[in-house]
Amino acid sequence: MYPSRGEQLDMKNEVRSSKRPICEDCSTEASLMDVATGRMIPINQDSEFIIGRALTSSVIMEEFFISRRHCSIRYENNCYFVSDLQSCSGTFLNCKRLSSTSNITELRHGDLIGFGHKSKITRTFKFTLNNISKKNKKPRLYNKHGIGVHTEEEMFEKNIKDLHEVILNLKVDHTVLRDKVKTELVELQNMMNDSMKIKSIQTKKGHDVIQKMTNEIPTLKAKLENELYDVGAPELLKQQIHSQFENELQCSICSKLLCKATVLNCDHTFCEMCIMKRMQKFKSCPVCKAKFKFTSKCITLDNYIIMNQNITGGAKRSAKDVLPSIPPAVEVKKRRRRR
Repeated sequence: MYPSRGEQLDMKNEVRSSKRPICEDCSTEASLMDVATGRMIPINQDSEFIIGRALTSSVIMEEFFISRRHCSIRYENNCYFVSDLQSCSGTFLNCKRLSSTSNITELRHGDLIGFGHKSKITRTFKFTLNNISKKNKKPRLYNKHGIGVHTEEEMFEKNIKDLHEVILNLKVDHTVLRDKVKTELVELQNMMNDSMKIKSIQTKKGHDVIQKMTNEIPTLKAKLENELYDVGAPELLKQQIHSQFENELQCSICSKLLCKATVLNCDHTFCEMCIMKRMQKFKSCPVCKAKFKFTSKCITLDNYIIMNQNITGGAKRSAKDVLPSIPPAVEVKKRRRRR
């Protein structure tokens, strides 16, 4: 027969009572203490002690991960035994999960019975034997294999010490990681500075090449003019100058006089259209095979070539001469449809 509504409320209120430690019926042999609230719950020796979500349980727990009949405590042969009743989230004894099929474990004074979800314990009860006085208590053996014998206080001190060691290790790891990040940032900054320096040097080198050629042009111009006036045969001199002029200032790609002279980073000069056309297929200088980095137009050299062509009477070149000849389009006559 199920308990009435009033009895159900009394059972719930009994579990949700004050957080002060209360000892109810301390004449019983054993009891459970809620670690969170300090409430003492006596264990009946005559019947099975059930912990679960069902209202008929000895200890009612309303958490969603608690089964209706989660675990039980039985008294047999002057001993208390705990077993998991095939619960969904499991029962933990001293932070170790009990087997839900065959594990029936004897309880000892001071054992901790825990409940939680996904191996995270959120509710804990401490099993105590009331007939053991505090003066006559023997140190609890936590290690079943005899490796070490510790009292509860020693275990707590050991846990605190372990936590301090973990915190210290985390601080050391944090310091190492922070130093590593700082080092990587410094290296990255140095790489960026080096890249900017290289770019600046390349730009300066290009300007130096243009300036050098600009400075050499007046000297060459004066030399040619002097030779032109000193020789008695002006026309022959003009032809020689024009021939030498074409040999010195011709494009290595089209073998003609430079048109819109363009200087590469390797100091070689070509026609603008010739070098642009080559850059579409190749990425290196046709003379020294150096990789293309930058190009610069030399307007002074173009003006000098035009001026000397005017003096010597040579044929002028334009950008149209560099481009390949394009065949004229063929017109297709449309046939008229017969009506």
